[in-house]
Amino acid sequence: MKSLAGYIGVALFAVFAFSMQSAAVDKTALQDLVTWAESYYTEEELSRYTAVSVYVYRNTLFEAKLVLLYDFVYPHEVDNAIYSLELAISRLERNPPEKGDADHNGRINVADIIVIRDHILGTARLTDQLALWAADANSDGVINIFDMLTIRDVILRNALSETPSQSALPPTALPKGEPRVSYTNSVCHLASPFGRGVMR
Repeated sequence: MKSLAGYIGVALFAVFAFSMQSAAVDKTALQDLVTWAESYYTEEELSRYTAVSVYVYRNTLFEAKLVLLYDFVYPHEVDNAIYSLELAISRLERNPPEKGDADHNGRINVADIIVIRDHILGTARLTDQLALWAADANSDGVINIFDMLTIRDVILRNALSETPSQSALPPTALPKGEPRVSYTNSVCHLASPFGRGVMR
């Protein structure tokens, strides 16, 4: 009986000690990290990263949130959750951009021309290797005005491919008195990103 009582006493003491230790664990740092990660890495942001790295990140974030939910945890469990989540975030791998997508937003538009212009002028130099690779739109190894012209041509081709033919338009498609716009390879113009003249 004494031995049984002794075992019960030890077990109760262990439970009490565990409860006291768990109650003293500070989860503030983990909570702050989880909150920041969820606010910064939105679905739109995560779409820019590889599927494998996003999968690891999501699982690690889920495990960290479980630690926050547990009433009884050891300090090292909180520390491990923080370390694992920070590691998963650091290992998120960006999808390679398309050539010409200098601002790496998944679209090729005038904003990419502006990014390259600023890089050439030195007002906002590109430092990210993927951005530099994408900014070299014509793949000649140099970022210059010819890359801007290449992107301009891509934008114009996309615009022309999305413009319905004149014969396909109903007679009332254009308001009365509005001039019709025709597109030909010889007369497509784009305002110069440098603010002077036009680029042909």
